[in-house]
Amino acid sequence: MDDEEHKQADVLIVGAGPAGLMLAVQLLRYGIRPYILDESPDTYNHAGLLMILARTLEYFRQLGLEDELRSKAIAANEQQDLPLDDFLLIHPSFLVRPLLHRLGDQACPIYWNTSIAEVSAGKKGLIIQLNQDGRRHELHISWLVYTCPDPVSRKETPSPRFSDHRRMYIGRATGRILTKPGQSINTDVQDAVNLGWKLALVAGGKAVPALLDSYKIERQAIPNDPLVWEEKAVLVPQRPPMGNNWLGTLRDALLRRQLRNPTKMRSFREKLSQLGISYRHSPLSHHHAHGTQFMAGDRLPDLTVFDEKTKKNTSLQQWCNKPGLVLLLMGTLNKNSLFVLSQWVLNKYPEILQLYYLPYSPANDAVFGAFELKPDAVKMIIIRPDMHIGYVNDTISAGLVETYLQGVIGMV
Repeated sequence: MDDEEHKQADVLIVGAGPAGLMLAVQLLRYGIRPYILDESPDTYNHAGLLMILARTLEYFRQLGLEDELRSKAIAANEQQDLPLDDFLLIHPSFLVRPLLHRLGDQACPIYWNTSIAEVSAGKKGLIIQLNQDGRRHELHISWLVYTCPDPVSRKETPSPRFSDHRRMYIGRATGRILTKPGQSINTDVQDAVNLGWKLALVAGGKAVPALLDSYKIERQAIPNDPLVWEEKAVLVPQRPPMGNNWLGTLRDALLRRQLRNPTKMRSFREKLSQLGISYRHSPLSHHHAHGTQFMAGDRLPDLTVFDEKTKKNTSLQQWCNKPGLVLLLMGTLNKNSLFVLSQWVLNKYPEILQLYYLPYSPANDAVFGAFELKPDAVKMIIIRPDMHIGYVNDTISAGLVETYLQGVIGMV
Protein backbone atom coordinates (compact mmCIF):
# COMPACT_ATOMS: atom_id res chain seq x y z
CA MET A 1 0.00 0.00 0.00
CA ASP A 2 1.53 3.27 -1.11
CA ASP A 3 1.36 6.09 1.45
CA GLU A 4 0.64 8.82 -1.09
CA GLU A 5 -1.78 6.85 -3.23
CA HIS A 6 -4.04 5.52 -0.50
CA LYS A 7 -4.94 8.36 1.83
CA GLN A 8 -8.65 8.87 1.21
CA ALA A 9 -11.48 6.41 0.69
CA ASP A 10 -15.25 6.32 0.99
CA VAL A 11 -15.50 2.85 2.53
CA LEU A 12 -13.03 0.53 4.28
CA ILE A 13 -14.09 -3.12 4.62
CA VAL A 14 -12.35 -5.20 7.28
CA GLY A 15 -12.39 -8.87 6.33
CA ALA A 16 -12.11 -10.51 2.90
CA GLY A 17 -14.49 -13.38 3.59
CA PRO A 18 -17.77 -13.93 1.74
CA ALA A 19 -19.57 -11.09 3.56
CA GLY A 20 -16.82 -8.54 2.92
CA LEU A 21 -16.38 -9.53 -0.72
CA MET A 22 -20.13 -9.49 -1.37
CA LEU A 23 -20.36 -6.02 0.17
CA ALA A 24 -17.50 -4.80 -2.03
CA VAL A 25 -19.16 -6.17 -5.17
CA GLN A 26 -22.44 -4.50 -4.23
CA LEU A 27 -20.70 -1.14 -3.73
CA LEU A 28 -18.93 -1.42 -7.08
CA ARG A 29 -22.30 -1.73 -8.82
CA TYR A 30 -22.83 1.93 -7.88
CA GLY A 31 -19.35 3.17 -8.63
CA ILE A 32 -18.15 3.12 -5.02
CA ARG A 33 -14.66 1.59 -4.88
CA PRO A 34 -13.94 0.34 -1.36
CA TYR A 35 -10.67 -0.61 0.27
CA ILE A 36 -10.59 -4.16 1.56
CA LEU A 37 -8.10 -5.45 4.09
CA ASP A 38 -7.60 -8.75 5.84
CA GLU A 39 -5.18 -9.93 8.50
CA SER A 40 -4.69 -13.24 6.71
CA PRO A 41 -1.78 -13.64 4.32
CA ASP A 42 -4.01 -15.11 1.62
CA THR A 43 -7.53 -15.97 0.50
CA TYR A 44 -10.31 -16.80 2.96
CA ASN A 45 -10.45 -20.47 3.88
CA HIS A 46 -12.51 -22.57 6.23
CA ALA A 47 -12.52 -26.29 6.86
CA GLY A 48 -15.46 -28.35 5.71
CA LEU A 49 -18.31 -27.56 3.36
CA LEU A 50 -20.71 -24.63 3.36
CA MET A 51 -24.38 -24.99 2.50
CA ILE A 52 -25.63 -22.18 0.26
CA LEU A 53 -29.34 -21.61 0.72
CA ALA A 54 -31.91 -20.54 -1.86
CA ARG A 55 -32.02 -16.84 -0.90
CA THR A 56 -28.23 -16.54 -1.07
CA LEU A 57 -28.22 -18.27 -4.47
CA GLU A 58 -30.61 -15.60 -5.73
CA TYR A 59 -28.08 -12.89 -4.88
CA PHE A 60 -25.32 -14.71 -6.76
CA ARG A 61 -27.75 -15.09 -9.67
CA GLN A 62 -28.42 -11.35 -9.54
CA LEU A 63 -24.69 -10.75 -10.06
CA GLY A 64 -24.46 -13.29 -12.88
CA LEU A 65 -22.25 -15.57 -10.75
CA GLU A 66 -24.61 -18.46 -10.06
CA ASP A 67 -23.37 -20.67 -12.91
CA GLU A 68 -19.76 -20.37 -11.78
CA LEU A 69 -20.83 -21.23 -8.24
CA ARG A 70 -22.83 -24.27 -9.34
CA SER A 71 -19.97 -25.56 -11.49
CA LYS A 72 -17.87 -26.04 -8.34
CA ALA A 73 -20.63 -27.13 -5.97
CA ILE A 74 -22.56 -30.32 -5.38
CA ALA A 75 -26.25 -30.67 -4.66
CA ALA A 76 -26.88 -31.14 -0.97
CA ASN A 77 -28.67 -34.44 -1.54
CA GLU A 78 -25.49 -35.92 -3.06
CA GLN A 79 -23.67 -35.39 0.24
CA GLN A 80 -26.34 -36.68 2.57
CA ASP A 81 -29.43 -38.82 2.33
CA LEU A 82 -31.88 -35.90 2.33
CA PRO A 83 -33.94 -34.40 -0.53
CA LEU A 84 -32.20 -31.01 -0.64
CA ASP A 85 -31.48 -30.73 -4.35
CA ASP A 86 -32.15 -26.96 -4.50
CA PHE A 87 -29.39 -26.14 -1.98
CA LEU A 88 -25.68 -26.33 -2.71
CA LEU A 89 -22.72 -27.61 -0.74
CA ILE A 90 -19.47 -25.92 -1.66
CA HIS A 91 -15.92 -25.57 -0.42
CA PRO A 92 -15.29 -22.06 0.98
CA SER A 93 -12.52 -21.31 -1.52
CA PHE A 94 -14.93 -21.95 -4.41
CA LEU A 95 -17.55 -19.71 -2.79
CA VAL A 96 -15.30 -16.65 -2.69
CA ARG A 97 -13.62 -17.26 -6.05
CA PRO A 98 -16.39 -15.74 -8.24
CA LEU A 99 -16.44 -12.67 -6.00
CA LEU A 100 -12.66 -12.34 -6.18
CA HIS A 101 -12.82 -12.58 -9.97
CA ARG A 102 -15.44 -9.83 -10.09
CA LEU A 103 -13.32 -7.56 -7.89
CA GLY A 104 -10.30 -8.30 -10.07
CA ASP A 105 -12.24 -7.37 -13.19
CA GLN A 106 -13.10 -4.05 -11.52
CA ALA A 107 -9.47 -3.44 -10.45
CA CYS A 108 -10.47 -3.44 -6.79
CA PRO A 109 -7.47 -4.73 -4.80
CA ILE A 110 -7.43 -6.55 -1.48
CA TYR A 111 -4.68 -5.75 1.00
CA TRP A 112 -3.71 -9.00 2.69
CA ASN A 113 -1.65 -9.25 5.85
CA THR A 114 -2.99 -5.85 6.88
CA SER A 115 -4.65 -4.94 10.17
CA ILE A 116 -6.09 -1.93 11.96
CA ALA A 117 -3.93 -0.55 14.76
CA GLU A 118 -6.04 2.44 15.75
CA VAL A 119 -9.27 4.23 14.83
CA SER A 120 -9.92 7.87 15.66
CA ALA A 121 -12.46 10.51 14.67
CA GLY A 122 -11.59 12.99 11.94
CA LYS A 123 -13.27 16.16 10.72
CA LYS A 124 -15.27 14.42 7.99
CA GLY A 125 -15.00 10.77 8.94
CA LEU A 126 -12.54 8.38 10.54
CA ILE A 127 -8.75 8.22 10.61
CA ILE A 128 -7.42 4.68 10.42
CA GLN A 129 -3.90 3.64 11.38
CA LEU A 130 -2.98 0.48 9.47
CA ASN A 131 -0.23 -2.07 9.96
CA GLN A 132 1.01 -3.78 6.81
CA ASP A 133 4.14 -5.91 6.75
CA GLY A 134 5.52 -4.04 9.76
CA ARG A 135 4.88 -0.58 8.30
CA ARG A 136 2.34 1.99 9.48
CA HIS A 137 -0.06 3.73 7.07
CA GLU A 138 -2.76 6.33 7.64
CA LEU A 139 -6.07 6.21 5.81
CA HIS A 140 -8.91 8.75 5.96
CA ILE A 141 -12.30 7.18 5.33
CA SER A 142 -15.98 8.05 5.51
CA TRP A 143 -17.33 4.64 6.55
CA LEU A 144 -15.79 1.62 8.26
CA VAL A 145 -17.42 -1.81 7.93
CA TYR A 146 -16.41 -4.76 10.10
CA THR A 147 -17.25 -8.25 8.85
CA CYS A 148 -15.56 -10.08 11.72
CA PRO A 149 -15.09 -9.32 15.44
CA ASP A 150 -13.44 -5.95 16.08
CA PRO A 151 -9.74 -6.51 15.27
CA VAL A 152 -8.67 -3.71 17.61
CA SER A 153 -10.33 -4.96 20.80
CA ARG A 154 -10.01 -8.66 19.80
CA LYS A 155 -13.29 -9.32 21.56
CA GLU A 156 -16.57 -10.73 20.37
CA THR A 157 -19.45 -8.26 20.56
CA PRO A 158 -21.29 -8.92 23.88
CA SER A 159 -24.69 -8.22 22.28
CA PRO A 160 -25.87 -7.76 18.69
CA ARG A 161 -24.45 -4.57 17.23
CA PHE A 162 -25.12 -3.29 13.73
CA SER A 163 -23.97 0.33 13.66
CA ASP A 164 -22.07 2.87 15.72
CA HIS A 165 -21.79 6.32 14.14
CA ARG A 166 -19.61 5.75 11.04
CA ARG A 167 -18.86 2.13 11.89
CA MET A 168 -21.09 -0.59 10.50
CA TYR A 169 -21.12 -4.29 11.42
CA ILE A 170 -22.20 -7.20 9.24
CA GLY A 171 -21.95 -10.96 9.50
CA ARG A 172 -20.00 -12.30 12.47
CA ALA A 173 -19.13 -8.77 13.57
CA THR A 174 -22.73 -8.20 14.68
CA GLY A 175 -22.28 -10.64 17.55
CA ARG A 176 -25.25 -12.85 16.71
CA ILE A 177 -25.70 -16.21 18.42
CA LEU A 178 -23.91 -17.97 15.58
CA THR A 179 -20.38 -16.59 15.46
CA LYS A 180 -18.25 -19.51 14.30
CA PRO A 181 -16.70 -19.01 10.84
CA GLY A 182 -18.91 -20.48 8.13
CA GLN A 183 -21.76 -21.30 10.49
CA SER A 184 -24.00 -18.40 9.43
CA ILE A 185 -22.60 -17.77 5.97
CA ASN A 186 -25.99 -17.13 4.35
CA THR A 187 -27.05 -14.60 6.97
CA ASP A 188 -23.66 -12.90 6.63
CA VAL A 189 -24.03 -12.54 2.85
CA GLN A 190 -27.59 -11.25 3.23
CA ASP A 191 -26.36 -8.63 5.71
CA ALA A 192 -23.89 -7.47 3.06
CA VAL A 193 -26.56 -7.18 0.36
CA ASN A 194 -28.94 -5.32 2.67
CA LEU A 195 -26.29 -2.80 3.71
CA GLY A 196 -24.57 -2.59 0.32
CA TRP A 197 -27.10 -0.60 -1.68
CA LYS A 198 -27.87 1.74 1.22
CA LEU A 199 -24.22 2.48 1.94
CA ALA A 200 -23.59 3.00 -1.77
CA LEU A 201 -26.33 5.63 -2.01
CA VAL A 202 -25.11 7.41 1.12
CA ALA A 203 -21.41 7.26 0.23
CA GLY A 204 -22.22 8.44 -3.29
CA GLY A 205 -24.09 11.47 -1.97
CA LYS A 206 -27.45 10.31 -3.35
CA ALA A 207 -29.17 9.66 -0.01
CA VAL A 208 -28.97 10.99 3.54
CA PRO A 209 -27.06 8.97 6.18
CA ALA A 210 -30.33 8.27 8.03
CA LEU A 211 -31.03 5.62 5.39
CA LEU A 212 -28.44 3.42 7.11
CA ASP A 213 -30.62 3.26 10.24
CA SER A 214 -32.92 0.88 8.38
CA TYR A 215 -30.12 -1.68 8.09
CA LYS A 216 -30.10 -2.22 11.84
CA ILE A 217 -33.90 -2.22 12.08
CA GLU A 218 -34.32 -4.79 9.31
CA ARG A 219 -31.50 -7.19 10.08
CA GLN A 220 -31.73 -7.03 13.87
CA ALA A 221 -35.40 -8.00 13.79
CA ILE A 222 -34.77 -11.28 11.95
CA PRO A 223 -35.90 -14.01 14.36
CA ASN A 224 -33.47 -16.62 15.63
CA ASP A 225 -35.39 -19.35 13.83
CA PRO A 226 -33.68 -18.91 10.41
CA LEU A 227 -30.29 -18.81 12.15
CA VAL A 228 -30.98 -22.05 14.00
CA TRP A 229 -32.05 -23.80 10.80
CA GLU A 230 -28.99 -22.44 9.05
CA GLU A 231 -26.84 -23.97 11.77
CA LYS A 232 -28.49 -27.35 11.20
CA ALA A 233 -27.95 -27.02 7.46
CA VAL A 234 -24.24 -26.34 7.88
CA LEU A 235 -23.44 -28.86 10.59
CA VAL A 236 -25.50 -31.92 9.64
CA PRO A 237 -23.82 -32.57 6.25
CA GLN A 238 -20.35 -32.30 7.77
CA ARG A 239 -20.72 -34.62 10.75
CA PRO A 240 -19.88 -38.25 10.06
CA PRO A 241 -22.67 -40.74 10.66
CA MET A 242 -20.62 -42.41 13.39
CA GLY A 243 -18.10 -40.96 15.80
CA ASN A 244 -17.25 -40.13 19.38
CA ASN A 245 -20.03 -37.56 19.63
CA TRP A 246 -22.81 -40.12 20.09
CA LEU A 247 -25.31 -37.47 21.17
CA GLY A 248 -24.74 -35.43 18.01
CA THR A 249 -24.95 -38.58 15.90
CA LEU A 250 -28.25 -39.53 17.55
CA ARG A 251 -29.64 -36.03 17.02
CA ASP A 252 -28.71 -36.13 13.34
CA ALA A 253 -30.31 -39.55 12.94
CA LEU A 254 -33.54 -38.30 14.54
CA LEU A 255 -33.53 -35.25 12.28
CA ARG A 256 -33.11 -37.40 9.19
CA ARG A 257 -35.94 -39.66 10.32
CA GLN A 258 -38.25 -36.70 10.92
CA LEU A 259 -37.53 -35.35 7.46
CA ARG A 260 -38.85 -38.52 5.87
CA ASN A 261 -42.26 -37.04 6.69
CA PRO A 262 -43.34 -34.93 3.66
CA THR A 263 -45.05 -32.30 5.83
CA LYS A 264 -42.03 -31.85 8.09
CA MET A 265 -39.71 -31.85 5.09
CA ARG A 266 -41.76 -29.09 3.45
CA SER A 267 -41.58 -27.01 6.64
CA PHE A 268 -37.84 -27.67 6.89
CA ARG A 269 -37.25 -26.53 3.31
CA GLU A 270 -39.32 -23.37 3.77
CA LYS A 271 -37.40 -22.33 6.88
CA LEU A 272 -34.05 -23.38 5.47
CA SER A 273 -34.46 -21.51 2.18
CA GLN A 274 -34.80 -18.14 3.98
CA LEU A 275 -37.06 -17.02 1.13
CA GLY A 276 -39.72 -16.04 3.66
CA ILE A 277 -37.64 -13.38 5.42
CA SER A 278 -39.61 -10.14 5.21
CA TYR A 279 -39.06 -6.50 6.16
CA ARG A 280 -42.70 -5.53 6.56
CA HIS A 281 -41.82 -3.88 9.87
CA SER A 282 -39.20 -1.65 8.23
CA PRO A 283 -39.66 2.13 7.97
CA LEU A 284 -38.79 1.70 4.28
CA SER A 285 -41.86 -0.51 3.67
CA HIS A 286 -45.04 1.36 2.72
CA HIS A 287 -48.07 -0.59 1.53
CA HIS A 288 -51.07 1.33 0.15
CA ALA A 289 -52.84 -1.36 -1.86
CA HIS A 290 -55.66 -3.86 -1.39
CA GLY A 291 -53.65 -7.00 -2.10
CA THR A 292 -52.03 -8.77 0.85
CA GLN A 293 -50.40 -11.83 -0.71
CA PHE A 294 -47.24 -9.85 -1.48
CA MET A 295 -46.81 -6.72 0.58
CA ALA A 296 -44.21 -4.00 0.98
CA GLY A 297 -41.21 -5.51 2.76
CA ASP A 298 -41.65 -8.97 1.24
CA ARG A 299 -39.16 -10.59 -1.09
CA LEU A 300 -40.04 -10.01 -4.73
CA PRO A 301 -41.39 -13.37 -5.95
CA ASP A 302 -39.35 -14.96 -8.72
CA LEU A 303 -42.28 -15.44 -11.08
CA THR A 304 -42.09 -16.17 -14.79
CA VAL A 305 -42.76 -13.04 -16.86
CA PHE A 306 -43.43 -12.78 -20.58
CA ASP A 307 -41.49 -9.79 -21.92
CA GLU A 308 -43.65 -8.12 -24.55
CA LYS A 309 -40.62 -6.46 -26.18
CA THR A 310 -38.40 -9.51 -26.59
CA LYS A 311 -41.33 -11.95 -26.83
CA LYS A 312 -39.49 -14.26 -24.45
CA ASN A 313 -40.07 -15.59 -20.96
CA THR A 314 -37.83 -14.40 -18.15
CA SER A 315 -38.04 -14.25 -14.36
CA LEU A 316 -39.45 -11.24 -12.56
CA GLN A 317 -36.27 -10.87 -10.50
CA GLN A 318 -34.01 -10.99 -13.55
CA TRP A 319 -36.32 -8.59 -15.38
CA CYS A 320 -35.95 -6.07 -12.54
CA ASN A 321 -32.25 -6.73 -11.99
CA LYS A 322 -30.61 -3.33 -12.39
CA PRO A 323 -28.44 -1.26 -10.04
CA GLY A 324 -30.70 1.09 -8.13
CA LEU A 325 -34.42 0.94 -7.49
CA VAL A 326 -37.01 -0.25 -9.99
CA LEU A 327 -40.38 1.38 -10.56
CA LEU A 328 -42.66 -1.38 -11.84
CA LEU A 329 -45.96 -0.30 -13.37
CA MET A 330 -48.56 -3.01 -13.89
CA GLY A 331 -51.92 -2.88 -15.64
CA THR A 332 -53.36 -0.77 -18.43
CA LEU A 333 -51.84 2.68 -18.99
CA ASN A 334 -52.37 4.96 -21.95
CA LYS A 335 -49.27 5.78 -23.99
CA ASN A 336 -49.27 9.47 -23.10
CA SER A 337 -49.29 8.84 -19.33
CA LEU A 338 -46.55 6.25 -19.67
CA PHE A 339 -44.41 8.61 -21.77
CA VAL A 340 -44.79 11.51 -19.33
CA LEU A 341 -43.87 9.32 -16.36
CA SER A 342 -40.88 7.77 -18.13
CA GLN A 343 -39.53 11.22 -19.03
CA TRP A 344 -39.97 12.35 -15.44
CA VAL A 345 -37.92 9.37 -14.23
CA LEU A 346 -35.16 10.03 -16.79
CA ASN A 347 -34.92 13.70 -15.85
CA LYS A 348 -35.33 13.38 -12.09
CA TYR A 349 -33.59 10.11 -11.18
CA PRO A 350 -31.55 9.04 -14.23
CA GLU A 351 -28.99 6.93 -12.37
CA ILE A 352 -30.94 5.47 -9.49
CA LEU A 353 -34.46 4.63 -10.73
CA GLN A 354 -35.37 2.28 -13.57
CA LEU A 355 -38.90 2.15 -14.97
CA TYR A 356 -40.52 -1.05 -16.25
CA TYR A 357 -44.04 -1.42 -17.60
CA LEU A 358 -45.87 -4.74 -17.54
CA PRO A 359 -49.21 -4.53 -19.39
CA TYR A 360 -51.76 -7.24 -18.90
CA SER A 361 -51.70 -10.18 -21.28
CA PRO A 362 -52.91 -13.77 -20.90
CA ALA A 363 -49.23 -14.82 -20.83
CA ASN A 364 -48.77 -12.82 -17.61
CA ASP A 365 -52.03 -13.82 -15.98
CA ALA A 366 -50.18 -15.69 -13.21
CA VAL A 367 -48.14 -12.60 -12.34
CA PHE A 368 -51.23 -10.40 -12.14
CA GLY A 369 -52.96 -13.05 -10.06
CA ALA A 370 -50.05 -13.22 -7.62
CA PHE A 371 -50.29 -9.46 -7.05
CA GLU A 372 -54.11 -9.69 -6.89
CA LEU A 373 -54.47 -7.28 -9.80
CA LYS A 374 -57.38 -7.33 -12.26
CA PRO A 375 -56.58 -6.86 -15.97
CA ASP A 376 -58.25 -3.43 -16.11
CA ALA A 377 -56.66 -2.14 -12.87
CA VAL A 378 -53.21 -0.67 -12.18
CA LYS A 379 -50.55 -1.10 -9.53
CA MET A 380 -47.31 0.74 -8.82
CA ILE A 381 -44.46 -1.11 -7.11
CA ILE A 382 -41.02 0.17 -6.11
CA ILE A 383 -38.49 -2.66 -5.84
CA ARG A 384 -35.34 -2.27 -3.80
CA PRO A 385 -31.93 -3.38 -5.11
CA ASP A 386 -31.95 -6.33 -2.69
CA MET A 387 -35.14 -7.59 -4.40
CA HIS A 388 -37.47 -6.68 -1.56
CA ILE A 389 -40.63 -4.69 -2.25
CA GLY A 390 -40.39 -1.19 -0.82
CA TYR A 391 -43.61 0.50 -1.88
CA VAL A 392 -46.97 -0.61 -3.29
CA ASN A 393 -49.87 1.59 -4.36
CA ASP A 394 -53.01 1.06 -6.42
CA THR A 395 -52.57 4.56 -7.85
CA ILE A 396 -49.87 5.54 -10.33
CA SER A 397 -48.46 9.00 -9.68
CA ALA A 398 -45.06 10.67 -10.04
CA GLY A 399 -45.83 12.68 -6.91
CA LEU A 400 -46.29 9.52 -4.85
CA VAL A 401 -43.00 8.12 -6.16
CA GLU A 402 -41.17 11.32 -5.26
CA THR A 403 -42.72 11.38 -1.79
CA TYR A 404 -41.45 7.86 -1.16
CA LEU A 405 -37.97 8.40 -2.60
CA GLN A 406 -37.35 11.69 -0.82
CA GLY A 407 -39.41 11.30 2.33
CA VAL A 408 -38.73 7.62 3.05
CA ILE A 409 -35.52 6.59 1.28
CA GLY A 410 -33.99 10.04 1.80
CA MET A 411 -32.88 10.71 -1.76
CA VAL A 412 -31.15 14.05 -2.29
